[in-house]
Amino acid sequence: MSDEATTQTNLPPLPAGQPADRERPGDSVGPYILLELLGRGGFGTVWLAERREPMVQRVAVKVINPGMDSHQVLARFEQERQALAVMNHPNVAKVLDAGTTPLAGPRGEGGGGRPYFVMEYVRGLPITDYCDKHRLTIEERLKLFCVVCDAVQHAHTKGIIHRDLKPSNILVTESDQGGAAAARPVVIDFGIAKALAGRLTEHTIFTAFGQLIGTPEYMSPEQAEQAEMEIDTRSDVYSLGVVLYELLTGAVPFDANMLRAAGVAAIQKIIRETAPPRPSTRLSTMGGESTAVATARHMALSELESQLRRELEWIPLKALRKDRHERYRSASELADDVGNYLAHRPLIAGPESAAYKARKFVRRNKVAVAAAAVVAASLITATSVSVWFGVSEREQRAEAVTQRGIADANAAKEAKARTRAKAINAFVTKSLQASDPKASGKRETTIAEAMQSAVKEIEAGAFKDDPETEAGMQDTIATIFKNNAQHNAAEPLYTRALANREKALGPDNPDVAQSLNNLASLYGRQGQYAAAEPLYQRALEIKEKALGPDHPNVATSLNNLARLHDTQGQYASAEPLYTRSLAIWEKSLGKDHPDVAQSLNNLAALCRKIGRIKDAEPLEERAKAIRAIKR
Repeated sequence: MSDEATTQTNLPPLPAGQPADRERPGDSVGPYILLELLGRGGFGTVWLAERREPMVQRVAVKVINPGMDSHQVLARFEQERQALAVMNHPNVAKVLDAGTTPLAGPRGEGGGGRPYFVMEYVRGLPITDYCDKHRLTIEERLKLFCVVCDAVQHAHTKGIIHRDLKPSNILVTESDQGGAAAARPVVIDFGIAKALAGRLTEHTIFTAFGQLIGTPEYMSPEQAEQAEMEIDTRSDVYSLGVVLYELLTGAVPFDANMLRAAGVAAIQKIIRETAPPRPSTRLSTMGGESTAVATARHMALSELESQLRRELEWIPLKALRKDRHERYRSASELADDVGNYLAHRPLIAGPESAAYKARKFVRRNKVAVAAAAVVAASLITATSVSVWFGVSEREQRAEAVTQRGIADANAAKEAKARTRAKAINAFVTKSLQASDPKASGKRETTIAEAMQSAVKEIEAGAFKDDPETEAGMQDTIATIFKNNAQHNAAEPLYTRALANREKALGPDNPDVAQSLNNLASLYGRQGQYAAAEPLYQRALEIKEKALGPDHPNVATSLNNLARLHDTQGQYASAEPLYTRSLAIWEKSLGKDHPDVAQSLNNLAALCRKIGRIKDAEPLEERAKAIRAIKR
């Protein structure tokens, strides 16, 4: 086989002294003719096979090994088959068929009747090998990784945890066009998947004492501890973090030879207690290999080290937190943060030592993610309103003194704006003083602590007579919490902001739509898609009614709904939403606007997921051309 042909399981050879397979090339398993042994494991063998009727089709057939028909192995085998069967995603290997081998065996011997299943044959390279072979840049690797996260998220929505995610189980194949742009990663081998809720089969899976299910280098602490009740989707997030770490540095956090030389207890202790080195540190300890790593990423070594030392390395480190509650909540949230990095937005992840400091948020100057930004935004808004109404009033008096009613109304608005600015100033001053390290005796204060102080001031009635302003402050603080992955703190603030805006502005105001959108976005990050969708839908209806069907904000709501469907693998319903949002942005903002470029990329990514490469490429070219104009 060529270097492009990689086993779907990368299984080790059969140990010496063990019986040979009963199946041979040319044997039949059901309607499939076995062609070539692809891989072998402790309880299954994988064959390249071909079906010739009613059509010619190359597939991968997995057959349970002779003598391995124990209750435990049969349960795992059945679980793998059913795990694959419930999934339908272009980046997850599809299950095609299942059955049992003939009772008599292929040459008349006994021991037949063993289960087998048939799945899509993926001809490709492990994702790390593929990226190195094609010398993909860091940006290209991150985009490919996001597609993998989307596939894993799809499995999670079906109630399936992979539990053995690693490069050899993420194969990258190519379309007929070839080249990195046509790369299609496929997640394979759900052989040790775990159901999120309930059991996939009538069998119960028992793990022998001392046996680790998974691959040590990519194994989460809770999985290494065999803490079955604690294993959830965040165990896969940990493994994805190791894969990302390796895509960036060319190495895993813990040396594979060291782990495999240790006993089970030592492996568990390392995974549970030893902090992974920062990617930049890991790269610096690789000696001469580090130059080859940088070359494979189209970079000088100094450039790669510099890029890793900045925010990029925070992402895998957050995914690799020992406490699963401190990791990304889902594979989609991990992908979102990679997207934040690529778009130069603030990251959900922060330094391992503490949350972003206030000065860091101010320097980034991206979104309102610091107390100082809250102060500036609030005061600037209030002052701008005040000045506008003042200017408006003077112009109207000069133009028509008789329009006293209008002038008085503007004067009242000006007074209200000044009162609001004064209240905001007092609120900010008091809440920030309460979190001042010098005043509290602390050496430093995190932005989260400053925001908790601000929440207390709101709850104490800082804006009890102005629900509209109170909603704005709650909304901003909630966003800061969300961007720091403190979702439990953000949710009640978003909920109260929504209630305040409905009370102050009525149910059909665009600001109410914004609150609905914010709360839906939070639910989406938490994987609560059923809760998010009606909120996004209501926000869209409000905007269409208040702003008209062709307003850019309507396009934003359409895009939000499309991404929600996209994340769940509901591509048929996502595509028309993406298409309509693109049309609105082109009409309202012009064909060369950055938002149009982003919309083109969204639609292109969906086309790639469903295998429509020829449709994706012109969309990507248009987006690239727009960005070139805007530089």
